[in-house]
Amino acid sequence: MRGQWLSRMRGRLSGMRGQSTAEFALAVPIFLLLLFGAFEVGALLKTHAAYQEATISAARGGARRRAAARRPAPIPRPMDKSSARFRV
Repeated sequence: MRGQWLSRMRGRLSGMRGQSTAEFALAVPIFLLLLFGAFEVGALLKTHAAYQEATISAARGGARRRAAARRPAPIPRPMDKSSARFRV
């Protein structure tokens, strides 16, 4: 009794091995596509954030320089020749 059951199970398992290999071969490329797609989306978002930060920084720097250019330049004072100190 036990030997018949074991031989039947071996016959079924040998057919399932080929089926599981075929399912694995179909599922792995889809899984890898989703996995690497997630990595690419993450890299894209990181690049987008870096460009956005650079744009904001450049706009802020340009606004500061433009505001500084609107101020009149200070009038330089003549140096006192008897003193060796320089004003900074």
